Amino acid sequence: MGKAIAIDSPWIRFGLPDKSPEYFALLYCRPLNKYRAIPGFLRFASQIQMPRLGPTKFTKWNFLCSALPLGWEEAMQRSKKGEPS
Repeated sequence: MGKAIAIDSPWIRFGLPDKSPEYFALLYCRPLNKYRAIPGFLRFASQIQMPRLGPTKFTKWNFLCSALPLGWEEAMQRSKKGEPS
C-alpha cells in the first residue's frame, strides 16, 4: 500500500459529549491503489469503480471522553500499528 493522503476536515459539533467514561471510535480507510487513479476517482465520485480501490480497512478503539476531540494523527498511528478491527 502507498503513502496515505490525509484529508483534514473540520469537526461538526451536534452537541456536547456525554460524560460517559468511555466511547468507541472507528476509522475507515479505503485507499486508491495508484495515484494516477485520483483524477478519475474525483471525476466519477458518485460512480466509484471498485477495481481502483484497495481493500477496506477498519480500525476500532475505545477512548475516554477527556480525549475529545480525537486527533487525525492518533487515528493514523493506530491504523499503521494494525490495531484490532
